[in-house]
Amino acid sequence: MKKAIHIYLSTFENESRILKQTKSIIDHKIVDQVIVLARGKEGLPEFENISPGRSVVRVRSEFMKDKIPLRGFGKITLLLKMMDSVLKFYKIIKKEKPLFINLHQVALLPLIPIFKLASRKSKFIYDAHELETETNGLAGNRKNIYKKIESKFIKSFVQVFVVSPSIEKWYRDKYGIKNIATVMNCPIYKSSIKNNLFREEFGISNESRIYLYQGALFKGRGIEILLDAFAEINDPKYTLICMGYGEFESEIKEYAKKYKNIFFKTAVSPDVVLNFTSSADVGISMIENVCLSYYYCLPNKLFEYLMAEIPCIVSDMPEMRNYINKYNTGVVCKGTDKQSLINSILEMDNFDYQRFQQEVEKCKVVFSWETQEKVMINEYRNLLLNHA
Repeated sequence: MKKAIHIYLSTFENESRILKQTKSIIDHKIVDQVIVLARGKEGLPEFENISPGRSVVRVRSEFMKDKIPLRGFGKITLLLKMMDSVLKFYKIIKKEKPLFINLHQVALLPLIPIFKLASRKSKFIYDAHELETETNGLAGNRKNIYKKIESKFIKSFVQVFVVSPSIEKWYRDKYGIKNIATVMNCPIYKSSIKNNLFREEFGISNESRIYLYQGALFKGRGIEILLDAFAEINDPKYTLICMGYGEFESEIKEYAKKYKNIFFKTAVSPDVVLNFTSSADVGISMIENVCLSYYYCLPNKLFEYLMAEIPCIVSDMPEMRNYINKYNTGVVCKGTDKQSLINSILEMDNFDYQRFQQEVEKCKVVFSWETQEKVMINEYRNLLLNHA
């Protein structure tokens, strides 16, 4: 039986990319079984079946907690707890002897020698969910350490997957690797699913154009610019809905109390998110250029907006700009200030919706998971040929 193990240090509750990847390699008979090793959490089962052939094992350990003491004897304790977690991973890998071991974070790379001892014939795959050593908030010694780790271990992988062409080029230029491919984080294809959920829930009139931000409500995502721009407009004809979770939630709620054209919607299940997305008229992705990973990004939200058949406003950064200009999927905001965003919001009044609707079906196919998985499966098949 051919097996794969994916390791990702989250609690694995809604990890859409890994869920899609693991389903694809089962469906296409690359492997017969997939085990996802994740982080334990109170209230979540240690073992969980996702679907036939796919399961999650959540490793419970003090090391996996969000906050770890780093003072005095805490450092020794931390080391022991890290060893405990690694030992649990080691035992599972040794028992399962997977054909593929997929690592999804740069912090896991130093464990490759240990995992190789557990299963010498396993092939290692690196799935970089972003430009891993150039992420938002990564700085100082930690950033330097991550760079050294990635540089040292990157050639241990038989295959590297990344999420945008610019990030692929960066990895190729930086490390001189050739076994790399872009697999964008696109949603599974869905036919037209138009709804009116937002208008029904918030009593928004049909004359109002609904602008939607959905996703994490953290710094670097343009939330403050959005709130200031719609507060300045202060006209129900232009309505903003922020749907998600994160540190800006309370601030959005305060704006919603003051302005009749701003609303907050709690994050919804991935199973129904596109039903809500399709209830908006325009999506917004104002990622700020605070790190190289963001500068080169192609957020999955862009493709969710597309799958919901709504155009979007995006930041003026290479991949997002190319996506808009090449496929006529929205408007590029020329700046990162309030007035630039207001200009883009007003520019949507003259957007060619008819042309967009004529071409949206073709674009949905291009940016669906069904198209992206072909790239991934092709690379896996090449690896199987080399393994035979």
